[in-house]
Amino acid sequence: MAASPAMAQPVQAFSASMSAQPTQLTPGKSGELTIQVTVTPGFHIQSNKPLDRFLQATLVKPVASQGIIFGKVVYPKAVLIPAPPGVTSAGKLSIFDGIIVMKIPFKVTTEAVGGQRTLKANITAQGCNADSCVAPKTLRLAAHIKVLAAAGKNQVVAPQVVNKITSATVPAVTALHAASSDLKLIESRPYSPSTAVRQKSLWQWMVIALLAGLIMNVMPCVLPVIPLKVLSLVQQAHGDSRVAMRHGLVYSAGVLTLFWLLAGVVVGYRVYAHKTFVYGSQFQHPVVTLILALIVLVFALSLLGVWTLSPPRAVYKLDDARQQYGGYLSSFGMGLLATALTTPCSVPFLGGLLAWVLGLSAGGIVGFFTLLGIGMALPFLILASYPKLLRFVPRAGRWTDVFKQLIGLVMLGVTLYLLTTLPDLTYIKFGLLTSLLVAIACWIWGQGPSVNSPLGVLWSVRGMAVVLAAVTIWGASLVLFKGDDAPHGWRNFSVSAMDRALAAGHPVMVDFTAKWCINCHYIKQTVLESAVAKAAYKRYGVVLLRADMTVTNPPVNLLLKKLGGYSIPFLAIFSPVSPYHPATLRDFYSVQSVVRDLQHAAG
Repeated sequence: MAASPAMAQPVQAFSASMSAQPTQLTPGKSGELTIQVTVTPGFHIQSNKPLDRFLQATLVKPVASQGIIFGKVVYPKAVLIPAPPGVTSAGKLSIFDGIIVMKIPFKVTTEAVGGQRTLKANITAQGCNADSCVAPKTLRLAAHIKVLAAAGKNQVVAPQVVNKITSATVPAVTALHAASSDLKLIESRPYSPSTAVRQKSLWQWMVIALLAGLIMNVMPCVLPVIPLKVLSLVQQAHGDSRVAMRHGLVYSAGVLTLFWLLAGVVVGYRVYAHKTFVYGSQFQHPVVTLILALIVLVFALSLLGVWTLSPPRAVYKLDDARQQYGGYLSSFGMGLLATALTTPCSVPFLGGLLAWVLGLSAGGIVGFFTLLGIGMALPFLILASYPKLLRFVPRAGRWTDVFKQLIGLVMLGVTLYLLTTLPDLTYIKFGLLTSLLVAIACWIWGQGPSVNSPLGVLWSVRGMAVVLAAVTIWGASLVLFKGDDAPHGWRNFSVSAMDRALAAGHPVMVDFTAKWCINCHYIKQTVLESAVAKAAYKRYGVVLLRADMTVTNPPVNLLLKKLGGYSIPFLAIFSPVSPYHPATLRDFYSVQSVVRDLQHAAG
């Protein structure tokens, strides 16, 4: 970073620090070194694979250490920028800029001797700006670990980091602390929102809970399912009010079942695990996201005619049950699916509802989720109770087939969206491959013989499809996931980063977000990344931190709870004058609200 003029130091193009995680390991266990490089604004460094031979590649080399086996260095994705022919014949440069993170996996051998160890690595890079390049520079980094003599209590403690910092006075926060250290600091501090949540009466909350359930029907996550259920009622009622009522009730049972399961999870978290539950946090686990994407894909392929689920042959002998068997199962499944698809979309004021309900007893929590479920199922309950309203729904015909196929295409889009919320490009590619294999399994099922074929032939084909799908999903469940770096212009949240910025007199804005949160993307594009907001950041010297909840993040979850938040989007604006009591904005908020709170935080 730029040197202080008073000290007359040469300009430094980049600085770096290194930490180890975990810091205590037994022989045979693995860990990871994290190198964070901060490139001075206005500069860039060449990537690890520059496009011209004369350019100095960024190179990270771990120093050999007895009893330690280092793996291959993992570099971030490079950025391509145009370059004039006089600079390079390639016409472009492959660079790193801003804050970048590199990883070095390592393993402690089974023969390693216990005790303190210092792991070292060197990073060599060349910094350039728009006018010239400085000489390549090598920084020597180190981090400490402790090898335990025998397997035992493997406690993860805050990493002891030895930094080689070449920056001087640029007001940037680059320290990277361990999650366990942040968790302890957040637990010990009296964080709370600067403004209290206004209390509502029990009747008001009941009405709002029902209204929130109704609104869930029109959220973008669940809209594709609603026409499907209406079509189901049209096709299966055939003017029989009793059939229509039964399907509406079965659909409602599916909705309520999943809401009760969610209530059980919340109660379990509170009573047994004593952890913070954040609505939608099931999407922090990539396996859950992938499985939901596959479920939507299977529904989409069925709508497009790739495969159909037919009841057993014996069912066809029962005239009364022939249509109802699959119909009721479909109605119940649609209720489950509609509820599952709402969880990435936290509707307005739902966060406040959750903040209130989590202070209730277990029975109160179950009652709250029951009201949400009733509100969501209410339109179909009305149709079931007043089947004459079905007369206003167009009759089934060719248009229903076309419409069903269109909805199938929309659901394919939902599948792609869910896959893009996976936390790493590698796993997005893996998710696409998994989806292809499941689609092939559905196609095999659809190409199988009819239910009138011999049982051996019928189930051999369908068995092959089921085995392929099961093995694919089982393999997907074994995939581990990586974290995600903060996007350009923001930094990853840590307590140390926030403390240093506040100590330097800067307001700090923490955005609680996740890739699986649709509303978070909307807020980011329309509010946080707007020209008005960016001008306010510059005017008030705001340090921007992104608290990413795409994957499980205990310190961030705890801070969110202390600030009165139980859903995202959620924004906290800290002031140097009152560092523990930030202004908070939740769900849908305006850029004017953000600017107002930034102005107040800056004093």
